[in-house]
Amino acid sequence: PNPAQQTTMRVHAIVRSKMRYLLQEMFGDLGPHGRQAGDFWFTLVIYAAALWGRMYIHFFGQLLYLQANSIPLFRFEVHAHVVQFKYLFSSMTTGVEIGAVIMGPLACVTALVFFAAVGYSVVKFVGHVPDWFSKFVAAWCAGCILDPLLVLAVDLVAGNFGCSRLASCRDDYTAAACRCVEGDAFKLWSRLESEDASGVMGLVYTAIIYCATIIVSLAGSYAYFLHVHMNGRMLDIHRRIHSPADRFFVPHDFEISEAELTAILAAAKVWRGSSGEKMVTTVCDYDFVDPLLGVQAPELVETTTHVSVYKIALSGERSLVRHFLRTPDGSVVEIMGDVSKAFLAERPGVDTLLKSAADGAGRGADGVEETKEGDGFAGLTAEPTTAAAVGSGHFAALALL
Repeated sequence: PNPAQQTTMRVHAIVRSKMRYLLQEMFGDLGPHGRQAGDFWFTLVIYAAALWGRMYIHFFGQLLYLQANSIPLFRFEVHAHVVQFKYLFSSMTTGVEIGAVIMGPLACVTALVFFAAVGYSVVKFVGHVPDWFSKFVAAWCAGCILDPLLVLAVDLVAGNFGCSRLASCRDDYTAAACRCVEGDAFKLWSRLESEDASGVMGLVYTAIIYCATIIVSLAGSYAYFLHVHMNGRMLDIHRRIHSPADRFFVPHDFEISEAELTAILAAAKVWRGSSGEKMVTTVCDYDFVDPLLGVQAPELVETTTHVSVYKIALSGERSLVRHFLRTPDGSVVEIMGDVSKAFLAERPGVDTLLKSAADGAGRGADGVEETKEGDGFAGLTAEPTTAAAVGSGHFAALALL
């Protein structure tokens, strides 16, 4: 990208774009355009399973936290829509109670980190993560972000608040007749109110905790979607758009692999024409030597290897069939038609030498390419070799051809 054309985005614009990206990645597969497709319903089932499993991780995380702090529990029950367990406020400090409120959303975030680590490992060592797994973790990200609100909604619908107002719970909160349980959003309210403090402060503490956990969930979800989701496709797109040109590998037109070149030369070796013609391969290295330092700086010498395939008649006359270049950067390019003009225009001097090799080479059938030094480019020297001679570098295998 051109630095002169870059502009600085405002903070609110950055936040809006990132939120739009998160929503698109989380719910893009659930749009109305795909209701007739089976993949839409499969995705819907995955989202329902992830949101349902998120609820159990939330409450079992709190359960483990309370057990680790040796808090006695009463009436532990697991339902399809909620997990209920009761304990006395007097059995713990306010700090432990705050930790219990935090531990539910934190357990979901911990599970998200685990899923993201599994996905990253699969991408790293296998190279591809299944689509269903990506959709499941995307749904889990949505569940982590919405976890405090979902738990609050269930507690409001189930009436899990204000247990002290019920006659069955007023005298003994642990009695079997008391079916009410203080929900997460109301735990600190009830505790501070029972300690003759302001219950409003309990709601303020809860709001701060929920905002903090939602921000952490957003950050974790953004990192997952950027680096792991769908094999890190968004990071790949970002790099393709914003990376400088020298970070990309763009092959030359008509570039081939060394294995393909070896196969071509092997086929040329065994070819025989109907009139007794045969094909001969020649290899010639053109060394670009610094005109000032010369051979005193061998590390500055750039070698371009020219591989030619000639058809030789019984009369000794030969004609060029195909020819290839191995450039100093290691790429192998077949030279043909207008491509050679564009390709060789970037390499002055080599074009002249190749013309000499193709047009003015010797007519002998011994397989030796007689090259001429390029006019006006004294820095280029040609080192002809026969097809039977041992090549250097990547073309050592051509000696067998």
